[in-house]
Amino acid sequence: MIKIGVYGTLRKKFGNWSWALNCEPISIETVNIPFKMISLGGFPGLVPSEENNDIVIEIYEVDDSQYKAIERLEGYPRFYQKALIPTSLGEVEVYVLNDKEYQNYPVVESGDWKEYKSNKIFV
Repeated sequence: MIKIGVYGTLRKKFGNWSWALNCEPISIETVNIPFKMISLGGFPGLVPSEENNDIVIEIYEVDDSQYKAIERLEGYPRFYQKALIPTSLGEVEVYVLNDKEYQNYPVVESGDWKEYKSNKIFV
């Protein structure tokens, strides 16, 4: 089993969760990492930041077939790349955007995609 951290449409009750995960997270945490969350409209991304920011993630243990399905969904490695982040359960993988073109997208200040989407229809 592989531990992954998700922060956007793979979180519970979002559309991609029921398609790819459809199980309970083993932990929900706020991590303080050198990334900021941005909105790409219908989904978020994490981009490198000079400062640490609080990001809400759900941690899941996935099997190989779920892992490969999530890699395809996330467009890995052409769109999203992977980063290891520290959590209370050890390091987990998250998908990030390293391309500088994403630095100027709207920032999700709270670092919580569920909260952000509950307050906005489209950004």
